[in-house]
Amino acid sequence: MDKQHLLDLAVEAARMAPSADNSQPWQLRLLDQTVSVHHRPTAGTDLFGANGHATLISIGSVAENLCQILPESRASMTVCDLKGGAPYFSIPIPEHATEKFAKDFALFTRGTNRFPYAKTPPSAELLQAISEQQEELLVRTQLLLAPDKRKAFSDIVETCCEARFCNRELHEWLMASLRFSKTDIDRGDGLALNTINLPPGGGLFMQWIRPWHRMNLLNKMGAFKLMAINEAQLLRNAPLIIAILGEDSPNGAFAAGKLMERVWIQLNQLGWAVHPYYVVTDQESRLQSRQLPGDWEKPLTEAINDARALLCLKPGERLHMALRVGKPTKTPPRSLRLPVSQIFTSAENDRQS
Repeated sequence: MDKQHLLDLAVEAARMAPSADNSQPWQLRLLDQTVSVHHRPTAGTDLFGANGHATLISIGSVAENLCQILPESRASMTVCDLKGGAPYFSIPIPEHATEKFAKDFALFTRGTNRFPYAKTPPSAELLQAISEQQEELLVRTQLLLAPDKRKAFSDIVETCCEARFCNRELHEWLMASLRFSKTDIDRGDGLALNTINLPPGGGLFMQWIRPWHRMNLLNKMGAFKLMAINEAQLLRNAPLIIAILGEDSPNGAFAAGKLMERVWIQLNQLGWAVHPYYVVTDQESRLQSRQLPGDWEKPLTEAINDARALLCLKPGERLHMALRVGKPTKTPPRSLRLPVSQIFTSAENDRQS
């Protein structure tokens, strides 16, 4: 495989990484045979910013995808600026890739499945593949298999979802991320409505509650509780929950993104669906920074403490991400990505022109 083909694959691999509401907060630049990954402010409200935890999870996922496409360069990847994203990291493009590797692109089949799963118990093959994985001794996986532990975690998620649906900033971020029409979907970012598990008429309901004053009115009648129950019920019914946890630091978040992506790819390869749940992590961050609406500090403090006890977290550690895992009952459409021209620039091409 020649260098140009390898570069094209690397850029495509980076595009396929997951991000919060498919916001794709990265920019790739090629200079002197090296690809560097920078922060790209997202359209509208850049909710998490360059050094936000969710952003660093995504950047870690980009790094894992690039390392899988460029295994010869994994050891040469240089982490630069996780707090500012200028750049986050860089990785060299080798002269050639082996033919054996060139036929293995499992990362391109990874995707999110937000629909209900079958109750098929996890296979021994699955558990062996993902149990006790770690990344750079910073983060690790923990499997929640026992029904009582899965229920306890789902209860925590329900409380965090209630708080989330009462937060105007998060509501407006979600509504700005949703893509209702084909024209909007074809832009290549955000959440296409057909990738979300909604009941009949759910799309019309989501359009109606886009203005915050309507959602706020419904919340006074308990809508946030019903929506949180629906969100947590999918998790409650899943046969397996995987927690990605470890060091609470920028390096820890970056490593968590790498580990999450690697596990996610493995799960999809084995025929298991994955749905990431970030709400507990996000609400813990908002609790720490006091970005909470109304009287949510006490119930969220209790929920986060329950999560820490359930996951046996040590001081200085946190939950980075939870994954709902199960056998799919439906194959959802895949979210599109922004055009290459919007996330990749080549200084080498600029020189030649």
